[in-house]
Amino acid sequence: MLDKVKLSSDKYRYDSQRVGVHSPLKLPSRFEAMRRMSMLAAQRVAWCPPCRRAKASMVAEHLARILPPVAARCKEARQEERSPLISDPLACPFLDAFGPAPEEPEEIQRARVVHDAFLDRLLLDAVSRRVRQTLLLGSGLDVRAFRLQLPPQLKVIEVDETNVHEAKSLVLESLGARPRAALRRLASADADPTKPCFFIILIPPAEAITAIPLLAEMAGQGSTVVVQILRSPHAGTGSGSVDAHVSAVIAAFQESGWQRPERVGHAALQRFFAGSAPADDVAALVVAERGAPLMPERPSAKGAKRKDGAPMSSYGWRGS
Repeated sequence: MLDKVKLSSDKYRYDSQRVGVHSPLKLPSRFEAMRRMSMLAAQRVAWCPPCRRAKASMVAEHLARILPPVAARCKEARQEERSPLISDPLACPFLDAFGPAPEEPEEIQRARVVHDAFLDRLLLDAVSRRVRQTLLLGSGLDVRAFRLQLPPQLKVIEVDETNVHEAKSLVLESLGARPRAALRRLASADADPTKPCFFIILIPPAEAITAIPLLAEMAGQGSTVVVQILRSPHAGTGSGSVDAHVSAVIAAFQESGWQRPERVGHAALQRFFAGSAPADDVAALVVAERGAPLMPERPSAKGAKRKDGAPMSSYGWRGS
């Protein structure tokens, strides 16, 4: 008789009462493990004096801009109704360090999460095509350089206010977090114009329109740019609506030499995130490219997926 529990190499356990009868070990799921990691990190932040100093250095205007995306990701990580669309174990610790966040409608929070998940796919797809630099304009508390499986050769350029970078660094250092890619934090945009770059614009549409021509000057052939547009709390059906912002951003792309600007709305995102895609009057993404089409007539077998679960071509919003 066995008096002690023995583990076999195939992760099964033997019942000490009934020798030879075995059952699978009850290991936590990947998402449950991420939730536990997030909770432990949040507890660590609560006892972090540098984190309190970091919050004190931030102005209310910056906190109002950078906290809502983190609050949405934290809420997504803590919900237990389904598997999270994205995995961000640092979101809740950031919220505990800098929060509370301004309240947002449920549909806006969901739109932020869906957009983040889709942008993750686009970035990983760009990396698979040997794009080796990505620039996040208005990066805030974005941690793609930490949470995604990125190659160390990838240069991640985060552009934001200096005090935002400093406060963010204090929290990450207190948690012992280390980036997976080559990370640079800048106060102004700067990329190598001789190489393709994946640009993510996370600032308000009015500011994005001003930045689009500047980014065009540093965008090498094969570059992609994505602008996130969310409905303003005071928006109506006029110039402040999502449709109006999308039209203005597309016009700015065309005037700046970007090619093939296109809206990624509800119908397209619904194919990837059924039941979660935001309505067209709530949010949208606008994508544009430089140079020849990145994947002209690329075949995509029905149902084919990559190892990370994304479709073989993340440009699935084009065509049927």
